[in-house]
Amino acid sequence: MSSVGGFFSNNTVVGSALLHRCRSTVCFIRNIPQGRILAFSSRMAVEERQKGQPTSSLGFHHDHYDPEDLNHSLLDAVLEGNQDEIWVFGFGSLLHTPGFEYEDTQRGYIRGWKRVWWQGSTDHRGTERFPGRTVTLVEDGESVTYGVAYKLAGDMDQQRETLQYLEWREKQYDRREYVTLYDSPVIRGARTVLENALCYIATDDTEKNPNYLGPASLHEIATQVSKAVGPSGPNSEYLFKMEAVLKEHGAEES
Repeated sequence: MSSVGGFFSNNTVVGSALLHRCRSTVCFIRNIPQGRILAFSSRMAVEERQKGQPTSSLGFHHDHYDPEDLNHSLLDAVLEGNQDEIWVFGFGSLLHTPGFEYEDTQRGYIRGWKRVWWQGSTDHRGTERFPGRTVTLVEDGESVTYGVAYKLAGDMDQQRETLQYLEWREKQYDRREYVTLYDSPVIRGARTVLENALCYIATDDTEKNPNYLGPASLHEIATQVSKAVGPSGPNSEYLFKMEAVLKEHGAEES
């Protein structure tokens, strides 16, 4: 079992210390102001971020939200499987920016899944010309992953609109899994705190997920994260916000 510091070095997750070790000409240092971060990125990415798109009537927190740009068949399948309350488990950007209304939260660990920086992002933290990297999950029987589950607020109509937003936001994540949360990373004595939380996962099936990038060296991931910027902002911002939540919550992972 490792602390959050070990989490960033062990599970091929790049933390600020690893970014310091990047030796390329685009080496990113933790204390560089945001303006300097943008200077590392392409002008195209900044221009795309400034275009803006319609927002939901619920005020979802993405200025480029487009409710028509999603897979409605996946949305319908999720709705059919959730007749009562709906919980959504977040392990990446949902940790710090859920962007939707919720009634309650549960913190906890899921078993058999490992968080990795293997998914390309061309819609939020990068562009098609220069993808960012975001986290996804891979099956690993020895691992546990910390996250936060959110109970969707409102009646079924509002929950449907929230799921519609999530299907748009997570449209590059091609697998929907239902996970169980435990209150401890240690198996013995752990208590189940929630079952059947919906989780969005990006797989290595490149037909369904053409933006999958897969494993890379820490140096390569650090370089990519330091440079990429997309409509939702710098890729480095994604990393540091997630790091801050994991430290604040005292998360431990193996």
